[in-house]
Amino acid sequence: MVTDNASRMGTRSAGLSVQQISEAEINDVFVGAQLQGNLPDFARNGRIILSSLQRNADGGQWIAWQRCYGEGTFSSAYGIEGQGERGTSFEGMGPPNQRLQAPAGTSVMVTEIYYTYEPIFPVTGVETSPITEFAAFNTRASRDLSAPRNAERVEPSLCD
Repeated sequence: MVTDNASRMGTRSAGLSVQQISEAEINDVFVGAQLQGNLPDFARNGRIILSSLQRNADGGQWIAWQRCYGEGTFSSAYGIEGQGERGTSFEGMGPPNQRLQAPAGTSVMVTEIYYTYEPIFPVTGVETSPITEFAAFNTRASRDLSAPRNAERVEPSLCD
């Protein structure tokens, strides 16, 4: 759902044929995920990592921007913002045998979700491991591939 909603983000401006995205829209996608997912304590125990995978000027893949939601101490398994900005050595995002690549002139929204489930009734001797999910979607319309705008002056959901 996060990836699908992110692939639809964008506002057309007068005179522009491409959609521009904003930091506020990205934050709205995260709020929607929290409301629809309805996972207990997700903001404290989980993390959503949303990346814009694009083709760089050299024809390689790069993570043009990346935003995060949640306080979980998880990092992207597939790269960080700016990775692959130059050259062709960055192969794309995703599991090693399923690397995704963005076609020229568009982007792929890549979502990683991590959540540490804390059972209501813990069972002694049974460890819980983080729940992970990965999804990707091509953007749905012509999109301005520069960094997200911030005319609303909201706090960007940076991954720090």
